[in-house]
Amino acid sequence: MKVSKFWCEDSTIINSRKNTILNCELNQISIERIKESILYNCDSRVEMDFTNFVPVGNETEVGLLKFL
Repeated sequence: MKVSKFWCEDSTIINSRKNTILNCELNQISIERIKESILYNCDSRVEMDFTNFVPVGNETEVGLLKFL
């Protein structure tokens, strides 16, 4: 699963490139709250396989982790 767009601060942000959350026009407080909300309310986790970090768990939550 992938985050394609989200709504915040009365505007829709389209996830069209890498690091959208870091390069959008939201204020820094909103960005931090989005990050914290995803991380603290998620049962998925990131594990290490032989060469990469791999998100593991519910597909929706994994999509949100990959968004960060």
